[in-house]
Amino acid sequence: MQTSPEALLAKEQRIQELLGMSGSAQFLLVEAADLQTLLVKEEELRQSLDTLVNDQALDGYQALSVQIPSLQRQRENIALAEKLYQSRLTGLFNDAGLPSQAASAAQEQFEVNKDRTLSAADWLASADKSYWESLLIDWSEQRVVSVIRFEGMKEVAENTLQVLASEHDSVYYVDRIRAISDLMEDYREQITDWLGLAYLIILLILVSRYRTSVWRIIMPPLLASVLTLGTLVQLEQGINLFHLLALILVLGIGLDMGIFLAETRNSLRTWLAVTLSAFTSLMAFGLLALSATPVLYHFGLTVLLGLVFVWLLTITFRTEADGVTDDQ
Repeated sequence: MQTSPEALLAKEQRIQELLGMSGSAQFLLVEAADLQTLLVKEEELRQSLDTLVNDQALDGYQALSVQIPSLQRQRENIALAEKLYQSRLTGLFNDAGLPSQAASAAQEQFEVNKDRTLSAADWLASADKSYWESLLIDWSEQRVVSVIRFEGMKEVAENTLQVLASEHDSVYYVDRIRAISDLMEDYREQITDWLGLAYLIILLILVSRYRTSVWRIIMPPLLASVLTLGTLVQLEQGINLFHLLALILVLGIGLDMGIFLAETRNSLRTWLAVTLSAFTSLMAFGLLALSATPVLYHFGLTVLLGLVFVWLLTITFRTEADGVTDDQ
């Protein structure tokens, strides 16, 4: 929920384009026992990824196996090249007007070098570390882990990638934004449960002292919270964790106002004290609603609305029958 300036985000995107890097929050996490097994597994996944690219569901992707093929793929490529040399090399040289000795020399050169392969370890030792280090995130004797990043992923590709990951062992589809959202949702649900439990425990504690009048203390913060959430749904089109965290402050201040007024029988001095308390809290936290940072804005707006509602409801629930005293 932290928002960087648009100019900074535009520069970041431009740098990623120039460097050929992807800032996508979605990627495939590939795990294997060794590097060669990892490259083979990536090459299997790339067949489906190439299909998505051809279908324009993906603009592209970055994978370690694009730069360094597995030994298995290298041997397959050598076998294909050998078939090409055997079947068409002489004809190609004749069509080009080259002497037959050149074709024989090329064939001999191929035979000498056809068993040479490039190991991944040698390539990693000579290649630009800044590139492959972002793709090969763990490399040890026990396991090797890499990521396949996507560029310009469309929504239609997400389900395909999830299915693709489920069909392969030790391959995981990761959506960092969704993971954070799910975590925040879990926290939001926990805060809601704790708020409900807090109201219940407070009610049980206060009912032993105030009996049937306990509703005058517990209802103002409760209704203020409900009204605040209803207003926020209309203004913000949703409720997040920071809205609910601010309701804890509304509960605390609302209970203070109700208890102090009940204990002093609505003394005018107490009214002044709780009003000043609500006002200072409003100034301390409510002004956060003017912040450009979303977290502070949501927290401040909730406190602003909640304290206004709880103060008005506390006045409403203190009837004339309770009496108002002017303590000297």
